Amino acid sequence: MDFYGVSHPCRVENPYNNCIDLQINYTKLYNNFFDYKKREKLKGVFIYVEDKYINGYMERYLHSISIKKNQYDSYPCINDESYVHCQSKCIPNKSMHCVSSISRVFCYYRLNRVKWISEVICLANKDDENIKIWSCTHYDKKGKSIVKRKVWYKNGLVNFIIIFEEKYKNNNLNLLKFITAYPVVKRASEIKFIKEYNKYIENK
Repeated sequence: MDFYGVSHPCRVENPYNNCIDLQINYTKLYNNFFDYKKREKLKGVFIYVEDKYINGYMERYLHSISIKKNQYDSYPCINDESYVHCQSKCIPNKSMHCVSSISRVFCYYRLNRVKWISEVICLANKDDENIKIWSCTHYDKKGKSIVKRKVWYKNGLVNFIIIFEEKYKNNNLNLLKFITAYPVVKRASEIKFIKEYNKYIENK
């Protein structure tokens, strides 16, 4: 763990066959996170990952290594090796089928950092000084309230967030449902997270 507290981002090994790197990174993350037998809890709370697969991959994995159409005004990987080797360039119809099938675009930049999920959870459990954890209420399209728990690690060149949905049973927190995880590149997103965290701490 010599890259600002986590491991170095993965290298692009197969730029002309993205599926190979997709599979390699999936296998690593499955062994460290998606396999519930090996999955670490977050502060003693069980983490649940929906058991839904698309073309042999867990859907939440595909979500974490991809972006929404027109999500960025500029390439998030512009100063990273990912930009040189990326074939899709944030264009939906150039993305591999397993990702485009969930209406998202494959992102090498996210793929090469997705392994940080398990590493950041480990750091959170060790109360690392660069970790911020908070809960905040969001509303879905139907107006239903959803409480999300966010785990944000920012240190040097690492800026990474994991998002869960809090699930309760008999008014007690029962588990954390994994939603997604990604490197934070938008200034607006960072400002939003800081505001959410400060509000949470003030009301705690």
